[in-house]
Amino acid sequence: MKKRFLKYLLLGWITVSLPVGADTVLPQPGVKTNSSPATAGVSLVSSNQSNSVYPGDTLYIEIPGQIEMSQNYDIDPDGNLHLMIVGKVNARDLDLSALALKLTELYRNYIGKEEKVTVRLVEQKRYVHVTGGIRYPGWYRVSPFMELEDLILMAGGLLPGADTAGIKLKRLMPEKQQELQLKDKITLYPNDTIIIPWPKDYREIVDAGDLLFIRIPEKQPPVRSINVESFRLQEALTQNQIEVDERGSIALPIYGHLYVKNLTPDTIKERITERLPLYLTTSEAVEVSIIEKKQYINIFGHVEKPGRYNIPENGNIQIAIKTAGGAIDGAILSDVIIQREVNNRLDKYKVNLYQYIITGDNRLLTPIHENDTIFVPISSSFGNVKRTLMPWTPPQSRLEKDTKKKVKILGAVTNPGIYEPFEDMDLLDLMVLAGGQRYEADISRIDIVRNNKVTVQFNLNQFLKNEDPAEIPKIYTGDTVYVNFLQNKMFEPGEDRVIYVDGQVETPGQYKLYDQMTVLQAIALAHGFKSWADVEHIAIIRTVAGKQENIFYNYRRGVSGKYPEVNIYLEADDVVIVP
Repeated sequence: MKKRFLKYLLLGWITVSLPVGADTVLPQPGVKTNSSPATAGVSLVSSNQSNSVYPGDTLYIEIPGQIEMSQNYDIDPDGNLHLMIVGKVNARDLDLSALALKLTELYRNYIGKEEKVTVRLVEQKRYVHVTGGIRYPGWYRVSPFMELEDLILMAGGLLPGADTAGIKLKRLMPEKQQELQLKDKITLYPNDTIIIPWPKDYREIVDAGDLLFIRIPEKQPPVRSINVESFRLQEALTQNQIEVDERGSIALPIYGHLYVKNLTPDTIKERITERLPLYLTTSEAVEVSIIEKKQYINIFGHVEKPGRYNIPENGNIQIAIKTAGGAIDGAILSDVIIQREVNNRLDKYKVNLYQYIITGDNRLLTPIHENDTIFVPISSSFGNVKRTLMPWTPPQSRLEKDTKKKVKILGAVTNPGIYEPFEDMDLLDLMVLAGGQRYEADISRIDIVRNNKVTVQFNLNQFLKNEDPAEIPKIYTGDTVYVNFLQNKMFEPGEDRVIYVDGQVETPGQYKLYDQMTVLQAIALAHGFKSWADVEHIAIIRTVAGKQENIFYNYRRGVSGKYPEVNIYLEADDVVIVP
């Protein structure tokens, strides 16, 4: 049982403890009240103290004799708890006593015969959906008792032109769906939807970080020198894509800087037109539109690359953390914190990312606002930590001793490193933990080193093709697996006919040019695109008769097979730029 318990202990549970006042009254869906729709939310609950638990609540569960398992747990939006060892437990429509009795039976094999599990309500929260004319629509985990004004501020405030007069609440009750008018104090039930009317004349405005399309009908001066910065400048000019900086300004070659924050695209168009020569100031001269809404946020704590990032406005917290290189081993995924300044005060919102990874429920992902700070904490113990999603990296002083109890995988895999073994682990299990093989891996030659010598040489390629009847090798504590690389020729900078690949690719640099090499082959040599690459606007810079030419390439059209004319062959000294 101890081995089984430790296996579960490696997963990732943690919550935060907040006191609940003795006079707090819990909303009870289905309780009949005397409130009219016009005053919905002012008094929609019984005056009696309720012991029931609801989605969004945080409970402290004490399991006798099991210190590591006795902690705070969140109830997910569907009313489920996700507990150590016993897994998912439905707690909806149960009171604290009934839930304690249910858990006592589930943990019977792990506690004494006369011992009982105890459950205490720590914090009341509700998952509600805010939509319509609001700055950041989405699902929020909020207090069941709120001022309408505070709820609006939490969701980023109203859009310009929207007001609170027509705000409605939709609530799914056992009998039917209710629709209520909201004002002042409100009481929220699980999965309530708050609908804010759209403004009658809404025009989207530009914010810091946004990516704009700006076309100014004037040929730009040629770039004199070929270097990384000039490539990026030329790319920006030819692609017509300009990103708004953190100050809210854009840099227009020739025409200077322009402050555009909180302006509409039409207003920006007018401001640019004012700076143009008279012969270009026609109504059709300038085009301005928003390609993508983006925003600057901070990502700190136990992540690979803490810092400030510009991410898509509709990106969730998981995407944000991945942008910072992902969480590091020891990160407490169930207690990720969003820090946000609201009305000169610093508010904190907890996101249980571990629960999201289990359920895939988007209601758990609180929307990210501009200038939010996401903080990923680190565990001080081996409980409640992220263990097998990334390589294990202990302090150097413990490395030699502790790695004897681990397994290593090296060579042509995505995440080579040291991993925690588990019962009945085989070669495929370990390769999955390491993110799979890289494109240049030779999976027909995988070596397993045991007791300081190669004891197994396995052809995984034949196994996957059902050409090898041998069983997949087992992996044991202390093993080292090496996935060999294909025997490729390295490209040296001094070779004659070369091309250059720059921008949003994994390995920018200089590569040898082969006969009839295509853009797709060049990108493959550079190990493919990065996450934020704009694959539809790739630029090829070529010098012809002493003059620079720009050729544009759409990767999606190229790989579709429907447009053979886009299969461009590269020439010596071509520069491929992926924006």
